[in-house]
Amino acid sequence: MSSLETSVSSRPVTLWRKTCIAAARLGGEVLKRYRGKVTAREKQPKDLVTEADLESQRVIEEFLRQRFPTHRILGEESIGVAEVAETNGDQVRWIIDPLDGTTNFIHGFPQYAISIALAY
Repeated sequence: MSSLETSVSSRPVTLWRKTCIAAARLGGEVLKRYRGKVTAREKQPKDLVTEADLESQRVIEEFLRQRFPTHRILGEESIGVAEVAETNGDQVRWIIDPLDGTTNFIHGFPQYAISIALAY
């Protein structure tokens, strides 16, 4: 049994896992709609972002906030905004990369993913 499962009951862990999978699937639907239709811009040198990244993150965050309004969220595309400095709420933080492999996505290579982690 993991330390997470010994510190909280397995019921929240199961719910969090199912929520994570559902959130990733929603983000994936967004990415499917954008596949082959994106333009990129640089956030920083050699760090690209597309409308697909931003929309995928928006959908995932909205889904998570509806289910867990007190959980904190740190999204790659929102780094530097209020969520990072937020200190109130649960001890739970969702960490999201809404399009892990943006360069591959832009060039039509199918090696990309949505990465979602939960820190407790």
